[in-house]
Amino acid sequence: MEAAKRRHEEAIKARNEPPVPRSKYLEKRARYYELFSTYHLKCILGKCSESEKQDDEIAVIQMVLKNKLQTAQDQSNSEE
Repeated sequence: MEAAKRRHEEAIKARNEPPVPRSKYLEKRARYYELFSTYHLKCILGKCSESEKQDDEIAVIQMVLKNKLQTAQDQSNSEE
């Protein structure tokens, strides 16, 4: 029940926010592309060694954290 209420409030808040400028959208899209392009296709298909797989997983986690940090910085800059 709480989750449904929170999603409803977030949806209302999202409707009231101005649309994201095209340049911001492209920046975010480029960050996601960078994130997923670091994960090798052969590891996704299961054709790599365990150490390569661990290295790729670490790289993906680092990229996710970097992306979250950048998003938080963008939000704090837009609030100022």
